[in-house]
Amino acid sequence: MVRATGWLLAAMALVAVTVGIGLPANAATTAQVADVVYVEEAPPATDVIEGEPWVGTAACNGDTIRAYGKQGCKKRGTAVRQCYVIDHWEYFHIAPSGSIWHIWNGASSWKEMPHDGQATNTYGCAYNSGRVGNGVAVLYGNSIWYSYQKYNPANVWYGWFPV
Repeated sequence: MVRATGWLLAAMALVAVTVGIGLPANAATTAQVADVVYVEEAPPATDVIEGEPWVGTAACNGDTIRAYGKQGCKKRGTAVRQCYVIDHWEYFHIAPSGSIWHIWNGASSWKEMPHDGQATNTYGCAYNSGRVGNGVAVLYGNSIWYSYQKYNPANVWYGWFPV
């Protein structure tokens, strides 16, 4: 488990910006990092169906997956993770392009995460001070990054932050 307080995360983001350590161009570095208290590695989801024939119109240059009855295409060798986000469960995966995708019960299809995040694999879940899940963590090379939602307004994802 990686554990860091809000002030430590903000300090790490400031140091990373100051010295330019591996931050993607779309990295967020605002004070919003205090809304996530810690990030915890999560095991790969075991209830996702993998390996079905692809039925999409565009080619799948990865492995097919299915969650909540919807098919997706993930990067080979990466894991699908399930995180509790505010009041529901979501699955997360990395597409062959490196973009980050998620789905929740009731979604019409897998959706690309906002803020143009890129990752090499999924990692785990992000939590606030009340131990309530509110986000996802991914790997970008050797660094862990996360995005999260707040209770109010719900359904708004905040940028990508380094741990």
